[in-house]
Amino acid sequence: NKRSMWLINIMDGLTARNVSFEMSIAGDGECYEPIKVHIAENHLENCVHMCGKIPHEEMDDFWRDKHVFINFSVSEGGPLTLFESMSHGLVPVVTNAGSASRLVFADKSGYIIDSPQTAVDALTELAGDMSRCERLQQGAMDAFLALQRDMGDPVESFI
Repeated sequence: NKRSMWLINIMDGLTARNVSFEMSIAGDGECYEPIKVHIAENHLENCVHMCGKIPHEEMDDFWRDKHVFINFSVSEGGPLTLFESMSHGLVPVVTNAGSASRLVFADKSGYIIDSPQTAVDALTELAGDMSRCERLQQGAMDAFLALQRDMGDPVESFI
């Protein structure tokens, strides 16, 4: 349901395009070990960091130095991580699950993707144009704040 193994295709796609990237992967689900093995076999330890499960109270620190949030879920309730990441100004590169279509708009606040290839395309575009990345980061923050204004307390309670 989470399609976490797409991360391998994305790492390989970015590497094949010679895109300089740094990726931090939070979580410790069933894909943790195969992804960790792929990182080691392809010598990606310097650019891909397996963070494991991060307590909720430490997530603000996790988001602080990031630029992009990626999520490939088939379905989601929120997802909470989308709200959290956008509240920190991260550009979402996500599948159209949960509230994504209410927050993520092409060329304004992020990318809705449907495959590892479209994720690689979006990430390559962002890596090659920092001013675009910064504009979309602001758009992501604005979209989150607009949703928060529209919904009021429920968003704060949810987060």
